[in-house]
Amino acid sequence: MSAKAFRLSPSQQWSGNDGQWSTFAIQVGNPVTTVFVLPATSKRETWVVNPLGCQASDASNCAATRGELFDPNLSSSWRNLTNDPQNQYRSLDFGSEAALDSLQPAQLNYSGGALPGTDTLAFGFVGENNGHSLQGQIIASYAASVPYIGILGLSAANTTIINPSTPYFSVLGALRNSSAIPSQFWGYTAGAIYRNAFASLVLGGFDASRGNVDNVVTVPLATETDRQLVLTLRSTTLSTSSGSQPVDMGSIPIFIDSLVPEIWLPSTAYTAFEIAFGLVWNSTYSLYLVNDSQHDLLTRENAAVTFSLAADSTNKTTTNITLPYAAFNLTAQYPLLGVNDTSASQRYFPLKRAQNDDQYYLGRTFLQEAYVAVDYDNNVFHVSPAVFSGGNEDIRTVDASSRVNKHSGLSGGAIAGIVIGALAVLINLGALVWWFLFRNRKGRRSRKSKSQSYGTGSIGGTTIEAWQEGIPPGHVEHFKPAMSEVGSSDQDNVKQELDARETARGPTVFHRHELSTGTLRRTSDQSKASISPLEERNRRSHYRSGSFGIPSPRSASQMGAPSPPLDSGHPSPPLGDPNAWFGGPVELHGFSRGSPMSPSTPAVEEEPAIQEGATNADRTTLNHLEGTGR
Repeated sequence: MSAKAFRLSPSQQWSGNDGQWSTFAIQVGNPVTTVFVLPATSKRETWVVNPLGCQASDASNCAATRGELFDPNLSSSWRNLTNDPQNQYRSLDFGSEAALDSLQPAQLNYSGGALPGTDTLAFGFVGENNGHSLQGQIIASYAASVPYIGILGLSAANTTIINPSTPYFSVLGALRNSSAIPSQFWGYTAGAIYRNAFASLVLGGFDASRGNVDNVVTVPLATETDRQLVLTLRSTTLSTSSGSQPVDMGSIPIFIDSLVPEIWLPSTAYTAFEIAFGLVWNSTYSLYLVNDSQHDLLTRENAAVTFSLAADSTNKTTTNITLPYAAFNLTAQYPLLGVNDTSASQRYFPLKRAQNDDQYYLGRTFLQEAYVAVDYDNNVFHVSPAVFSGGNEDIRTVDASSRVNKHSGLSGGAIAGIVIGALAVLINLGALVWWFLFRNRKGRRSRKSKSQSYGTGSIGGTTIEAWQEGIPPGHVEHFKPAMSEVGSSDQDNVKQELDARETARGPTVFHRHELSTGTLRRTSDQSKASISPLEERNRRSHYRSGSFGIPSPRSASQMGAPSPPLDSGHPSPPLGDPNAWFGGPVELHGFSRGSPMSPSTPAVEEEPAIQEGATNADRTTLNHLEGTGR
C-alpha cells in the first residue's frame, strides 16, 4: 500500500503568552507524556518544556499555559546524547531569529540552553490511531521562556548534535525515510481564533480546503537552511472604512517564520501604520500597546492590512493576503510585560520595528490568514490566502517523484501555464528549424562550418528529473555547547546558538556532470547577532507554477556556480549569478552519492540530565536550561 499524506489533528486548544494559538498534541517518551506544541517552519527538531521551566514563583497553571512539561528522567526510552555529565547542555538553535535580540528587551530574546537527547515521538493524543510513531527522534528539553510553548520543527534538514559525522533525521525526514509519508512536503496554516478555525497541518501533502489552490505564488527555496521561506513583499496597503492607502516602501525580501509571532517591517512601513491606525510605540516593552478605546475604534473602522507577495521584485504573479484587525488583536502576558505578575495582560498590535533586511519577518500572525505549502523534494514553496469555508477537508497527497499525484488535479493557473509552455516549445522548435535551414544554406555558400553549442533541458547530460531523483537534503545542524560550559579561552570559537556545518563531502556524480558542495554565510562574533553558517544546502530551484507542486523546470542560465569549501569556520558568501532572485547569490549544489543519506541513531549510554529527586532549587541545572550560565 502506497504512503499517503496525513493530517495532524489540532488539539482543540488555544494557548500562548503572545496571543491565542492553535496547538497540536504529540506524545513523547515511555511512558508517554502528552505535550502541546506549535509548528515551527524554520526548525527541524522537537522542543519541549522541561519541568524547570515552571518555578515556584510562576502561576499554579504554568504547566498548562506552557503546553505541559516533559521530564526526561521519567522516560525509560530517553537517551542523553553525551556521556559527559559536565558537558551535556547545548544552546537552542535559534539561528536567524537571534538577529532580532538587539531590538528587544531581555525577556523576549531568542536564546537559551537545552538538554538534547533522543526519545520516541508520536502524533496526536494517546489512543489516536494514526499509525505514525518515530523512534530515536531528537528532543530538546528546555526551560527558557522563549518560545513559551514547545515546537514541532517542520524543516526537512537533518541534525547533528555531538558528532558532525552522525546526522539524525528531522521529523519530516524520518517520516519520509520510514515510508510513512510519500514526500518531504507539508502544508500549514496557523488557524484563527477570531474565525473559530483551528490550525491545519498536513505532512506529505496539503489540505486544499484550507488554501486557495487557484491563487498561489510559487517561490524557490532559499539556499540558507535557516531562512528558506524568503519571498518578496511587493506592496502593503492599509485600509479602514474611510479608504485605503499604500505604504511607500518598495519591494523588500521577507522571511516567513512561524516561530516568530509578530510581523517585522522597515521604518517607512511602521511609521505608516502608526499614522493610519493611531499606534503608539512603548519603548519599555518594545510593543505597540493598544487600549480599549483604540481597540474599539479599529474594530468599528474595519481596519485591515493587505500584503502583496511575489517570488521576486519583477515576477508578475502575485497573491494578496489580507489580515483584518482581528488578526492583530493579540494579548501579551507574563513574562512579556517585564513584570513578575503572572496575572497581568495587555492588548497589543504585533508589529515590530526592523532595522535591516535580515529582520523583515512575516510571523505567526501572518499565517492566520495565509496557507503555506513547502516541497523540499523540488525546492519550492507555495503561498496562498487561507480559506475558512468550514467544509470538509480535502487532503491531497504529493508524491516526491510526480510533485502532485493524479488525484490532486490542476488549477486553472497551472493549465494556463502548461498551454503557454507548449506554445513556447513550438515557437522555439520552429525557430530552431529555420536556423538549421539558414545555417546549412550559408554553409554551402561559404564551404565553412562552425562548431555550435545548444542549450538543452539537462545539466551536463543529466536530465533535471534524474538530477532531482531521490536525493534528500544533505545539510545538517550542529548543537554547540552552552557558553557556560566552555572555557574562557575557547569562547571566541563557539557560538551561543546551534552551529551548522556540512557532514559529508565528496564529488557528486551525475553522469558527465560533477558538482561539489560549499559553505556559505558569514557569522558574527557577537553571539546573539550571529547567523548559523551553512552546510550542504538544498538545491536551488527556480520553478514557477499556478498551483501547489506542479513546477516548470528552470533554465541553465538561472543557475550559479557552487562555492568551494573554505578552511575558515565562518567563510564569506561567494559571488553568485547576477540573475539571483531579489539580488541574492545563486548556487547550485550537488549531493554526493556517498553523503550520509540515511542518518543513524547510535546507541549511547543514558546520562540523565536532571538527577532523580532534583528540585527547583537546583540552580545550576536551571541556569543551563535557561541559558544564563550563572
